[in-house]
Amino acid sequence: MEVAATSTNEFTQALKFYDEKKNLVIDSQKAGSLPVYKFNFVCLDESVSKSNKFTEIWVFSYDGKGADFVKRVNLHDLNEFSNYVEESRYFLQRVEELLNAETVRMTVEVLSDGKGNRLFRALTVN
Repeated sequence: MEVAATSTNEFTQALKFYDEKKNLVIDSQKAGSLPVYKFNFVCLDESVSKSNKFTEIWVFSYDGKGADFVKRVNLHDLNEFSNYVEESRYFLQRVEELLNAETVRMTVEVLSDGKGNRLFRALTVN
């Protein structure tokens, strides 16, 4: 597949915090919340249907899958005193690498509500 666009190229916009007890994603860190990625790609994908079509694929790392999206950034090592300068640089490089790649391989999980609505979630991005 080819990555055509992304919802953000800013680390601070992709970084969210997940409260497992409340099953809630928030923008700022609170006690007991876990740092996660939450953003999406718009991909031109021929593997889902016979004709190329745009597909929205989410990177949401609430369970650890997809948390290694940026190889040099460990979400669990972040602290509240960081200004995320290095993390932002690495994130931007990774996004630009995917946008400029001819093809991108992803392991994708298909989530369905049983009513024909599907959501695609990237577990790994190569």
